[in-house]
Amino acid sequence: MTRPPLPAPRSNITHRRSSTWSSRPGFSTLYVGTVSEYDSGKKAGERLAKEGTLKVVCINHEVGNVSLDQRCQGLNDGLKPSGGGTEVLAVAPDPADIQRRTEAYLSAHPDTQAVFALGATAANPLIPMFRDKELFGKLKLYTFDISPEVLDSVVAGEMGFGMDAQQYLMGYLPVIYLVEQATHGFWPQNNAYTGPLFIDSPEKAKAILALAKEGIR
Repeated sequence: MTRPPLPAPRSNITHRRSSTWSSRPGFSTLYVGTVSEYDSGKKAGERLAKEGTLKVVCINHEVGNVSLDQRCQGLNDGLKPSGGGTEVLAVAPDPADIQRRTEAYLSAHPDTQAVFALGATAANPLIPMFRDKELFGKLKLYTFDISPEVLDSVVAGEMGFGMDAQQYLMGYLPVIYLVEQATHGFWPQNNAYTGPLFIDSPEKAKAILALAKEGIR
């Protein structure tokens, strides 16, 4: 005899970068998504510090966006124990403005070791600028989030890495969890973190590009 499915936990899903459920009695609250913007930045800063990259400029294309502020603050705090730190360069979300202001900043601060875009919107126009000015090999370029342009640059051995939150899993895992809870009564007892995943090699970037062609990425 087939038993009736258990009622699914009442959901309260946020769509920006994660999914969170407020559970019914007896079930724990579950989070699916990347770690906080601050923690993502801190992980990146710690990684750069280990590589000896300590003087970094954050390219902020959305001044006033708290998430971007937290990314750069985390990056700064990850670098700080090693004597490093960040400065913030405010730019408009316009490719020409991003290129112009970044070039001017680098001219005025020749000791800068790396440019860190706070999103693909800022990273995309910086890639051709780095190529045109022959900056790859002299300066490092990183970004939060990924795009086809970012992945192509990683494949080419140019960019250091792009940080991926794996949004596919953010949507896929919650559905699986809810279905399993409704049909079998299963419910995870720990959060599921989907990022940040550092896309730092041609192999990783090629794999994501292949999945994109299949509609998975």
